[in-house]
Amino acid sequence: MMKKSAIGCVVGLSTVLIWAPLLAQSVAKQRLTLNDSVPGKDGIKRALVLRGLDKITGRPTNIFAPIGVPVGFATLTITARYCYSTPPSEPPETTAFVEIADHRPDQPKKQVFSGWMHASSPSLNGLQHPLYDV
Repeated sequence: MMKKSAIGCVVGLSTVLIWAPLLAQSVAKQRLTLNDSVPGKDGIKRALVLRGLDKITGRPTNIFAPIGVPVGFATLTITARYCYSTPPSEPPETTAFVEIADHRPDQPKKQVFSGWMHASSPSLNGLQHPLYDV
């Protein structure tokens, strides 16, 4: 069974409107906006929308991560480095390069993921963590 896609790329107002219900909850908690992201070479600010899952409680959390800004989720620090969504004329696909570090209190900081995540196949290259799914 394929996991439902839980990744999206925010690139301006029209996309923000599509993701508005998802963003409202996340932005309210972290107070981050699209303006916090680092502009790309083309000058456009982007952000990544992810879904995190606490495997112990089973509670999903929406994560809004402006490009280049570290965002916390439980003991994880997620930094989105790049996000790309295909144009509407092509088959839909969103791809993002993400770095995730774990900061457990009883262990030193450890890089647990660095790579590309794909919305169409989230299990292809996902975070392998005993407590959390992203």
